[in-house]
Amino acid sequence: MGCKFALPELIKTRGSIINMSSKVGEIGQQAAPAYVASKAGQIGLTKALAIDLAPLGVRVNAVAPAGVMTPLMEEWAQSQYDPSAALRMVDSWHLPGRMATIEEIGEVCAFLASDEASFITGQVICPDGGAALGYRR
Repeated sequence: MGCKFALPELIKTRGSIINMSSKVGEIGQQAAPAYVASKAGQIGLTKALAIDLAPLGVRVNAVAPAGVMTPLMEEWAQSQYDPSAALRMVDSWHLPGRMATIEEIGEVCAFLASDEASFITGQVICPDGGAALGYRR
């Protein structure tokens, strides 16, 4: 709905849509079928809109990070038996040994919205800290 209602202004300004997805939309995740389906749907929507909106001068991309230290991640950790251990586990999935920060993902979005990314559309950018490399190791 956000894309639909923003479209008139985006056409006027030759703007950019950035959908927030997740790496699990591409690789799946255990015990999260609804979440995975919604994130995979965002990826499909991004690609379809990129095709439809390119003639109107609107670029459409998605950002699909792996683990990001957000309030939702902290809330999830608090629901676990050992919150610190749960966060360390998620950190360990990433090659730098930590999750991304909100600011790091924001920088990816800022780049995609910028003129420097004027030739990028229909893409899924995955700032995943290498989490998909050796997935399920």
